[in-house]
Amino acid sequence: MGGDDYITKPFSPNELVARVKANLRRPHLSTGTADRYPARLNVGALQIDRLSRVVKVMGQEVPLSRKEFDLLSFLASRPEQTFSHEELFREIWGQEGFNDTRTIIVHVSNLRKKIEQDPSNPKYIINVHGVGYKFAKSG
Repeated sequence: MGGDDYITKPFSPNELVARVKANLRRPHLSTGTADRYPARLNVGALQIDRLSRVVKVMGQEVPLSRKEFDLLSFLASRPEQTFSHEELFREIWGQEGFNDTRTIIVHVSNLRKKIEQDPSNPKYIINVHGVGYKFAKSG
């Protein structure tokens, strides 16, 4: 159930705790979270299957990296809610300390290139100026 990460030895106990906390925060489909976060999301031409970790745009499967999928799934499961770069970094990378805004910007840019019809005029992942990003539920 979500075993998609590992830590090589030697590792810091702080890193282990941070990764466990991140996994606990993930929107898994275990007891209690399935009702809040549906397994399948359909918004416009975008389909997200959280069980199989498959994303389709207009019926065509789009290959995403693990972090791209986690980021898209996280945002899409909370439509219209705005998240700062720091919040996204903490939720997706599982680290309490915020490292680099560029990490989020690059991942969002890559995601837009893969799922948006016009990445320069996105309709799914929207930039909230001066704050962060949100997922538009109308797409």
